[in-house]
Amino acid sequence: MIRSIPMGWTFLFVFSLLVSVPAQALVYDSSVTNRQRHLLEADLEYFKQIPFETLPDDLQFNLATVLGLDPTVPLMSDRLLAWLDERLKVILGESWDPQKNLFYRSTPYPYVNPDVFPETATPSASVSSAALSVPVATVRVAMNWGGATYLKGKSLQQLWVIRFSDGSEVEVTSPRVGVIQLADGMFSGSAAGSGRVAQIFRLATLFHEARHSDGNGKSLTFDHVICPAGRGIPGDKSCDSSLNGAYTIDALLTEALSALCTDCTGIERITLSNQISDSRGRVLTEISQTWDPTPEGI
Repeated sequence: MIRSIPMGWTFLFVFSLLVSVPAQALVYDSSVTNRQRHLLEADLEYFKQIPFETLPDDLQFNLATVLGLDPTVPLMSDRLLAWLDERLKVILGESWDPQKNLFYRSTPYPYVNPDVFPETATPSASVSSAALSVPVATVRVAMNWGGATYLKGKSLQQLWVIRFSDGSEVEVTSPRVGVIQLADGMFSGSAAGSGRVAQIFRLATLFHEARHSDGNGKSLTFDHVICPAGRGIPGDKSCDSSLNGAYTIDALLTEALSALCTDCTGIERITLSNQISDSRGRVLTEISQTWDPTPEGI
C-alpha cells in the first residue's frame, strides 16, 4: 500500500501558476504544510481543465475499464475526480505519527468475510511508522492508512480508529475511509515544484493510493507483492499481481496526462515515458488477474 520510486530519477520542470481554489473537497490535516496543500490544490485544479474526452478511443477505454467506469461514456475530468473523491477523503502530512494516532476501540468486531485475506498480506504484521521508512535505493512517496488500518483491524478482529491532528477521529469500518499520508518523496528532491512533470507524478500518486481503498476478501486493499529479480525494485513490496491495481492505474493515468500535456518539452515527455515504463514493469502480468474492486464494509 506504499508507493515507492527508484532514486536517481531526474525531473525537469516548467513554471505553472498556483491556484488557491481547491479542486476537491478534501480534508487536509494540519500536518500538511501550507506549501504542500497549495501544490496539491493546484494539481487538482489543473486536472479539472484537462480534456480527457479528446484522448484516443483505446486509451479512454483502457483507463475507464481499469477504474471500473462505463467505457461507453466519454471520459471527462469530473468523472475521474468523482472516482477519486469516493476513495480519498483525508490527506495527512509526513509529521503525522501513526504510532500515536492508531488504536483499537472494541473487540471483537463483526468484519465481513472475517477469515478471507489477500494472499499478499501478512495479517499479523504491525502497522507502524516503519511503513514510511526509506530503504536502500528507494524513496517512499505515500501510504494509504485507511486500507492498511482496516486490514490490520480485520486480522485482529478489532475496530481500529485513526485520530487526526485536531483530535477528531474516524472509525475504520471500511478501506473506503480514504485516509492517506504523503511522505517527503511527494514534494522534495526531483519531485519538488509546480512543473508539469511534478504535477503529473503527484496526480498519478493520488489515483494510485486511491486504488488501495478498494477491494474485498482476497482483493482487499489491492495489496502489493514483492518484486522479483528484474522487476521494479527487486525485494521491495512494490509490484502488483492484479491487472487493475494501483500501478496499472498509475501507468494509464500518466500516459493520458502526458498525451494531453500541451506544454511539456521533449525531455519532459521522456521523463514521463520512463515513469510509465516503470509502473508497467511492476505489474506482474504473467501471474496477474483482474481483481474485484468492490469495497469491503460498505
